This record gives sequence, C-alpha cells and structure tokens, in this order.
Amino acid sequence: MSASPHQGSFLIGNERYVYLQKLAAQADRLFVTVAVLATVASLAAAWHQGTWTLWLTVSLPTLAVIALQVKLYPGSLLSRCTVALGLMVLAAALIQQAGGMIEVHFGVILLIALLLYYRDWRPIMVAAAAIAVHHVLFFWLQHRGLPVRVFTADAGLGILAIHALYVAVEAAILVPMAVQMRRQLLDVGHDPHDLAQAARAIAQQQPLPAAIRALELPQGSIAHTLVAANAQLLSSREQDSEAQRENLRIRSALDDVTTNVMIADAERRIVYVNRPLLQMLSDVQEDLRRDLPQFDASDLLGKTIDVFHRHPEHQARMLAELKGTHRAQIRVGGHTMRLIVNPVTDAAGNRLGFVVEWADRTDEVAVEEEIAGIVRGAVAGDLGGRIRLDGKHGFLLQLGEQINAMLAAGASGLAHIQQMLRALAEGDLSRRIDADLQGVYANMKDDANATAEQLSAIVRQIQGASDAINTAAGEIAAGNDDLSRRTEQQAASLEETAASMEELTSTVKQNAEHAHQANQLAVGAAAVASQGGSVVGQVVTTMSGIAASSKKIADIISVIDGIAFQTNILALNAAVEAARAGEQGRGFAVVASEVRTLAQRSSTAAKEIKDLIDDSVGRVAQGSALVEQAGTTMQEIVASVQRVTDIMREISSASQEQSAGIEQVNQTVTQMDEATQQNAALVEEASANARSMEHEAGELARAVASFTLERRPPSGASASGGNVHPVYKKAQLSR
Repeated sequence: MSASPHQGSFLIGNERYVYLQKLAAQADRLFVTVAVLATVASLAAAWHQGTWTLWLTVSLPTLAVIALQVKLYPGSLLSRCTVALGLMVLAAALIQQAGGMIEVHFGVILLIALLLYYRDWRPIMVAAAAIAVHHVLFFWLQHRGLPVRVFTADAGLGILAIHALYVAVEAAILVPMAVQMRRQLLDVGHDPHDLAQAARAIAQQQPLPAAIRALELPQGSIAHTLVAANAQLLSSREQDSEAQRENLRIRSALDDVTTNVMIADAERRIVYVNRPLLQMLSDVQEDLRRDLPQFDASDLLGKTIDVFHRHPEHQARMLAELKGTHRAQIRVGGHTMRLIVNPVTDAAGNRLGFVVEWADRTDEVAVEEEIAGIVRGAVAGDLGGRIRLDGKHGFLLQLGEQINAMLAAGASGLAHIQQMLRALAEGDLSRRIDADLQGVYANMKDDANATAEQLSAIVRQIQGASDAINTAAGEIAAGNDDLSRRTEQQAASLEETAASMEELTSTVKQNAEHAHQANQLAVGAAAVASQGGSVVGQVVTTMSGIAASSKKIADIISVIDGIAFQTNILALNAAVEAARAGEQGRGFAVVASEVRTLAQRSSTAAKEIKDLIDDSVGRVAQGSALVEQAGTTMQEIVASVQRVTDIMREISSASQEQSAGIEQVNQTVTQMDEATQQNAALVEEASANARSMEHEAGELARAVASFTLERRPPSGASASGGNVHPVYKKAQLSR
C-alpha cells in the first residue's frame, strides 16, 4: 500500500514534498535489496556453521519486518529508521555467526555509510546508536561467560573503544553530509528532469503542466521559482494582451469622438493625434505658420509639443511639475486655443506622459470681447451699444440678435420710465406711461402708473386732512392745558400720602425688629431647656447604673456568705476528723477551730453588709424614681418652651412680611408720585407739541397745494382710477 506525502501521521513521518518522498521510497527499495543480501549471507553462515536457530529467530524475522514496513509506509521516516535498525540487527547476527571476527565488523561501517543514500541524518544516528548499544551490551555479556560473541575471545576494552571511535567518527562525518545533501535537494525542490521541461516551457512562454503547478514545492527552491516565474510570465503576457486590446479600443474611441485629443509621452513627444484634432490643425495650418513657420499638421507624430510654443522652456518646467489638471489658453496665428492638460500615470504613480484636449475658441473669444464691451457700456449707463451681426451664423448669430433685442427693449422701457420720473420730480402727478411694454418692463410700467395714482390719492387725502389736523390740534392744546392743572393737583395729594406711608413703614420696621429679638430669646431659652432635659436624662441613666451596681454588690455578698457557710462546714468536718485522729490530730483540730471562728465572723459581717446594701438599693430605687419624674417634668418644660419658640418665630415672620408689604406699598406710592410728576411734564410737553402741530399742519397744506392733480388717463385706461396697483389699494383699505 502506497501512502501519499500528506496522509501519514506525525509518528510515521511522511515527507512533505513529493520529490523527497519519491527519493526516500527509492532508497527504501534499495535497502530492502541490501537486507536480502545480508539475510542470504546469514543463511550461508548458518549453513556453514549450523546456526539455524539464530537465522530463523533473528535474521529472517528482521528481513520480514523491513520488507513489511517498506511496503506499508514507503518513504516515511519510520521506514528509514526501521531499515537502519534492521540492517544493524542483521550485521549483529553475522558477527555472532562469525564468532566475533574483526573482519565482519567492517560490514557495520559499510552499512552505516550506505544509509547516506537516504539523505537524512536520523537513520544514521539510529544505526550508530543501535550498534553502539549492541557492542557494549554484548561485550559485557560475553565477558560474563554467556554464549554471545561480539569480538574474539582475546579482545579487550581497547578493541571495543576502537570500534566505538570508528562508529562515532563515521557518524560525525556522515550526519553533516546528509544534512547538506538534504538542503541541496530542498534547493532543487523537484525532479531535475521535470524542471528541465519546465524551463523549456518558460522559454517557449507556454504554461507548465497542471501536475507541476499543483505540487507543494519548497519556498525559495529552483522548482518553486520556476513555477512562480511561469505564472508571472503568463500573467504578464495576458495583461499585455489585454492592454493592447484596451489601447486599440481607446484609440478607436478617441478617433470617433468630437473632442480634439493629443497624447504625448514623458519626454513630451507626440505619440497620438486623433482625427478631429488633425482636421482642425489642418484647417488652420496656414494661419499657424504666421507664428510657427515650420508647422506641419501631417507630421506631428514623433515631434515634441514644443512646436506649438515659441518659448518652450516655461512649458517644460510646468509639465515636469504637473500633478493634476492644468488649463491654459494660447494665442498663435491669430487663433485662440484652449488646452486642458492631464498627466498620465501608471498604477504605481509613475509618470507615463500627458493627454491634451484642444479647442479652437477664436470665434467665441471675439464674441466674448464684443459682449464684454457692451456690458461695460451698459454698466456705465450706455444702452446704445449693439453686437454686429455680419459674418456670424448659427448660435453666435442667434446670441447677437437676442442680446440686441434685449438692449433695445431695455432702452425703450427705461426711456418711458425716465420721462415719467422727470414729471414726478417736477410735481406733475398726472403723467402716465402709455407704451406697450413686455415682461419686467410691463411690470415696471404698471408699478410706475400705480405709484402716480397712489401719490395723487395721498396728496388729495393730505390736502383734506391738513384742515382737520389744524382744528384737532387746537382742541388738543386746550384739553392739555386743563389736564395739566388736574395733574398738578394729583401730584400734591400723592406727596402727602407718600410722607404718611414713610412714617408707617418706619413704625412697622421697628415692630419687626422687636419681634425678631424676642424670637432669638425664645430660641435661646429652648436651647437651655433642651440642655437641661439632656442633663436630667443623663442623671436618670446614672441612677439606673448605680441601682444595677448595688444589686450586683448584694449578689456578691450573698456569694461571700455562702462561701463562709461552706468554710464553717469544712472546719467542722476537719475537727471531727482531728478528734478521730487522737493525739496526732490535736494540732490540726486547733487550726480547724480557728478557721471555723473566722468563717462565723465572715458570715456575720456578710449579713451586716447585705443589710446595708439592701437598704442602699431601696434608697437608690427611690432616687431613681424621683429622677425619672424630674426628667418627665423637664421634657414637658422643653416642649412648652419649644411651642413658645414656634409662636415667637411665627410672630417674627408675620412682622417681617407686614414690614415688606408696607415697604412695597410705600415704594408704589413713591413711584406713583414720580409718575404723576412725569405725567405733568409730559402734559406740558404735549401742549407745546399740539401748538407746534397746528403750525406744521398749516405748512403741510401750503406744501401739497403745489402738486398738479388733474389726471390725464392713458389710452385704454378709464379715468376712474381702476388701474391703481393692487398693493396700493390694499394700503388704502388698511388706513
């Protein structure tokens, strides 16, 4: 069964790259052949020496294991290590069959060297380690008298050391060689025959076979580089083909557009001119040669764009620094050309050239200059200018006719309005505009006529109202005089009221201050009462503590009395025991008698103390009750003082509010007094104004008498004033 490079597990250790897997599998098959040869040699030794058991139990099973491993996992690391270990086992079997002959040991050196064909240092290390363990272990067993042979019977440690040195030196040489050979394989990356075919395909610009492109190749190897180069070459070729097709499409499109387009490279050489631009330059070629004698429209490709400039240094610097769109206008050969220049860059931003759009604006510029002159005259108040229409056609002719018509209509309308305004300035309100005007001039005509009508109506109203104003002004002056006298009387009364309010305000303020002081005294009394209540509460708490302590002392005295009683009993018992002891207990009986006496005295004293304590507890209880009554009484006193404080606070607040109210009334009366004084002054001023208005009304009547109000209605208009502008009609109604 064959295993692919990526199907083996980590323990099996298949090669990652196909080519290395292939070489490892080839080496496996070679070493199977070597193992067969070693097994045949072991068979010959068994035939000659009669060591069939060793051949059947060691050599033949080892060959079977090697063959099975290579068949199941060809090219894997496990197979390589199994082969290396198996070859060392076969070499050890031959050494055993040869009785430890030195010459047979050279087979070990040869087999380890052959493992270099794997191009892997790990099988070499496995073989070296295995044969080293075999030699040391079997040498020890041989010298212990067991029937094993690794050297001849007379061999000592020196022979073992020499063989170990040979194996170590060989491994030290072969391992770097194997590492270097594997690196070289990784640098190549694939079968050289396939790489040669790939190189030929790249040279012919053909794609590599799909089998090679699908392989996983070592990064940086020749194979990987060739595959990448082929892919890049094909991609570049496809991009070049697409770019050529795109350029062809763009060229065809540019030849068919109406815009004049020119393309130049980075050195400003002309590389493309589309048909519309070539036609335009050919049409004006003779005119351009007046300034550019060598100009030839049919021979522009390959020339620099400097042929259009008499001083190309400035344009060269400008194009070298160009980053975006540049618009310019040049005048050459009597023609005005508009140029729009844009840089052409690649994807990396590198400058490839320039694209220039051309437009001949000679006729447009001439019309623009003519229109600019007329506009300047119109701005200065001259509407007599006109655009010449000879030589113009199409849009420019239509534009000239429309501008001339616009100027004529404006001049006519403004002339009629000017005549009417001159008449209005002279006081003639009967002039009207009769001409047939259009558009905004018709609106101006209607507005001007409506203005004249409205002014006439206003002047008539002013003439009629001036007499009424004169009469009303006299009546107003008489009324103001009477009002002035009454206002002076009211001002005197308010002055007396203000003086009385000031006295009342002073009295109320004094009452409020007294109430505030009483409130502060009540608050202080409440604070003192509260402190007294707190002190009485503390006394109650202290008396309660004294009562509790007295009870505890009584309890302690009871305990002492009990102890004295028990001591008396013990002394009695001791006296009894001393009596029983006879002469030996006489001294103890004396001590017991003294103890009993002391116990009785202690009991008597305890009873007396208890009586005194009980009497003290009773007195303390009576004192505590009296203190509690005092505390209750103090709480009632505190509550009463608090109520008094609240009442005083309310009285103080009410007094302050009353003071504030009277103060406001006083301010109001004062303000009324000031207002009355001002009213008196205003009445006097109004009287003077009324007399002045009477005089001005007479002057107004004389002024409006100078206007001419006889109306001369325009043709097609009634004399009833029906043509008054609706805005002015609305103004009349609002009056």
